[in-house]
Amino acid sequence: MKVQHKTILTLSGIGILFLGIMFIYTFNEIERNNQNMIFVQIKEVDHFSNLFELRINFMKEIVETASTRVEIMGVPTLSENITEQNKGILQNEEVEMRKIATDMLDQDLSFEYFFYVLSNGDMYFLEPFEDQLDLIWLNYAFRDWYTGAIMSENTYLSEVYVSAATGHNVLAISVPMYDVESTEKKLNGVWVGTIDLSIIDSSFHEIGLDDNQYVLVIDDNNNIVVDSRNGVVRTELKEFQIDLRDKSDLSTSNYITKKINGVDMFIVFKSIPMDDKIWMIVQVQPHITAFELHYNLIITSIIVSGTILGSLIIIGMTIFRNNNRATILKEEIKERETQRKSDAKLLEKMNNPDEMVSCTCGVSYSKNYEKCPSCSHLTSQN
Repeated sequence: MKVQHKTILTLSGIGILFLGIMFIYTFNEIERNNQNMIFVQIKEVDHFSNLFELRINFMKEIVETASTRVEIMGVPTLSENITEQNKGILQNEEVEMRKIATDMLDQDLSFEYFFYVLSNGDMYFLEPFEDQLDLIWLNYAFRDWYTGAIMSENTYLSEVYVSAATGHNVLAISVPMYDVESTEKKLNGVWVGTIDLSIIDSSFHEIGLDDNQYVLVIDDNNNIVVDSRNGVVRTELKEFQIDLRDKSDLSTSNYITKKINGVDMFIVFKSIPMDDKIWMIVQVQPHITAFELHYNLIITSIIVSGTILGSLIIIGMTIFRNNNRATILKEEIKERETQRKSDAKLLEKMNNPDEMVSCTCGVSYSKNYEKCPSCSHLTSQN
């Protein structure tokens, strides 16, 4: 029994030691892999945010550079030719100004159209001209790209809005145009270039993200303005289900796990300064996919631990059964030896002449018997 107890204690010690080592190893590996995964995703979001910011700034510089062209800086002289039907001037009017716009559109820089509005907000011209004819309104003094440019007296990035010309979600870059020959700061109009956000959607879509992973650009109103999942042009703004604005930081990327449509999602995000607004780049992926290696390590650890512990249990049970069999066998041998010795003593007594009696029937037998084995006569009467 002592050997059996010692063996069981040894196996238990081995099992506990193995579990401890397995736990420490699994914990360290999970921690290391999680940190590596988070580091990679943060770097990706940093990269996306830098690319997006550079692209917007580059397009902003293009609009600003075009605004310094003499043709654009001049005073609009054909405002009396604006009609409600054309939603501006005719296609063959202000040809040089229109050419500057069409040349930039031909460079495929993600601009949807360029236009010029007068100081009162009336549309002067828009390129492409076909889109000018599709405009819903003539006056756009209500748009924030108009009021923002005038109030700031500087280049202004608008809120994202649905274009009245194409129905696409666009971002306008507007520059207030002042009369350079006037001693006062007289406003001639506003020069505007609009970015087609569906093109940026497509560029994010082509990044080659992991399964179930997607990238969003969220504006300062928490609307999704760019979505890498989109394969078609969107014609409405959709609010993001989670408000991360209070958790954003301009200096670093952050991450959080939140439920979206009932599924735990791992979200990495970073703020982007957009003049007086703060936007965000957001990368989203199901938690179980993002931390797939994490879960695989846990499952592998459970399988290995279960296998080893199962083997130890089987070995322990085998040793226990064998020890029990040996103990039972020893007890049987001991009992048989005791019986043998008892039988030997009895036989010895039976064969001792001093222990013999003679029956009246003539048979001699041991006096240990109560009766004569031949005639059943009581021994006490012999």
